[in-house]
Amino acid sequence: MKMTKVLYMNVENKMRDKLFAAIKHILPNFTDMHGEIAVSHGDDIIYHGSFSYADAPSRVSKNAQYLIGSVTKQFTAVALLKSFYDRQIALDAKNDVETLNRVVKNDLTKPVSFFLPKDHQVWNGSMPNWANFVTIHHLLTHTSGIKKKKSEIDFDENLECTPGQQFLYSNPNYFLIGKVISEITNTSLDKYFKNVLFDPAGMQKTYFPLSGTPKQLKQDKKFENLALGFEYNLVPVEVTFSSAEDKINFDELSVAGGIVSTAEDCVRWNHALFQGKIIPMHFVELMLVKYIPAIPIPTYYGLDQVWYGYGIEVYNEEQKICYQHSGGCPGYQSRLMYLPNSNMTIVHLSNSQKDLTNYKEEINKIKDKYHCDELKAESMFDEQFPHYKIRLQGRMNIFNYANKLRALFL
Repeated sequence: MKMTKVLYMNVENKMRDKLFAAIKHILPNFTDMHGEIAVSHGDDIIYHGSFSYADAPSRVSKNAQYLIGSVTKQFTAVALLKSFYDRQIALDAKNDVETLNRVVKNDLTKPVSFFLPKDHQVWNGSMPNWANFVTIHHLLTHTSGIKKKKSEIDFDENLECTPGQQFLYSNPNYFLIGKVISEITNTSLDKYFKNVLFDPAGMQKTYFPLSGTPKQLKQDKKFENLALGFEYNLVPVEVTFSSAEDKINFDELSVAGGIVSTAEDCVRWNHALFQGKIIPMHFVELMLVKYIPAIPIPTYYGLDQVWYGYGIEVYNEEQKICYQHSGGCPGYQSRLMYLPNSNMTIVHLSNSQKDLTNYKEEINKIKDKYHCDELKAESMFDEQFPHYKIRLQGRMNIFNYANKLRALFL
C-alpha cells in the first residue's frame, strides 16, 4: 500500500512539473482571459488559476460558483441511468450485474410514451404521435428529431428528421428526460440530484435551482459566491459590457443547463463518475459509446470529429481519448474534460459571454442592402469590421488556453 502511494505521488509530481513548465511557456500568449481553470490528477488539483479581463465589470475569484450550462446534461444522463438502475433493484434485488445491464439497456430502447403516457401533464392534453416511437436513447443522443418547443408545455407534432438518423442538438430532449426521472423517482429533481449525484461525489457547493434568476439566487446564502454573468459586445469598435444577471430563468434551463457549481466540485464529479462511485462502471461505459457524429465548434473544442454519447462528447482517435461537454448561456461559459489515459480533469468556468445582438443587426443590414445570403454577409462584415475576429479571439482565450493544457496529456 505504501509503495502504491509513493508511485502515485511520483506520477503526480512529474505531471505537475510538466504542467507548470508548459504554463510558464504558453501563459504569456494568453493575456486576455476571464474565468477559472483547474487541472487535476485524479481528485487532486495540481493547478488552479483565475483570470479577469482588465476592463471587466467584475473580477473573478477562485472558488466562485458559476452556472455550468449544458455541462448539466452529463449529470442528467447519469441521473436517468441511476433511476433505471434503482428502479430495477427495487423490483428485484436479486438481479445480477448481467441482468441489470440488460434491463437498463432495454429501458433505453423504450418509447417516451412508456414513461410519459398520453395523460401525463407534460403533453398538456395532446401527446404528439412521435412519443410512441422516439426512444429514451434518441433523447439522450439528440437524435430524436424533436423540434424546439414553442413553450414549456407545447411540442410540435412534426419531427425535423427520422429518429436515430441525425444529430440535432436541442434542449427539449433533456427536458423530457427530466420528466422521466421525476416520474420514475417520484422525487423533486433538485433533491434527487443532491441525494444521488452531488452528495456521493462530495460536491458541497453545487446546487440545482428550480426557479429564479442569478440575481435572485444571490440573496440565498447557498449562492453567496455565485459570480453574476455579464456579456461583452464587440461591434462596432469599442468593447461594451452589459449585465446578464436577469437574462436567465432556472425554471427554463432545468435539467438541460441549470446546475450551479465550482471548479473544484467539477473535479470531484469527474473523479467520482469515472471511478464508478455514482453509477456502476458498466453503465458509465454506456455513456461513452460513439453513438452519433456531433457538430464540432472549433473554438470550443479544438479537436477534430467529436461524437455524442449520453450527455458526453467523445473524442477517441489514434489512442487519444477525451470525454467532455461544454456549456454556454447568457453571461456564462463552461467546459468539463476528462482524459482517461492520464486520469486528468480540466475544467474551465467563466461568467463572461459574447453578446451577438449588434453583430446580427449588422449582418442583417448587409443582407438587406446587398440581397445576399448569410455566408456572403459574414464575409462582407469581416471586411467592414476587420478587427472583430481578432477581438473575439482574444475574448475566447480561456478556451484556447484550456485546449493547450489538454494537449499536454491527451
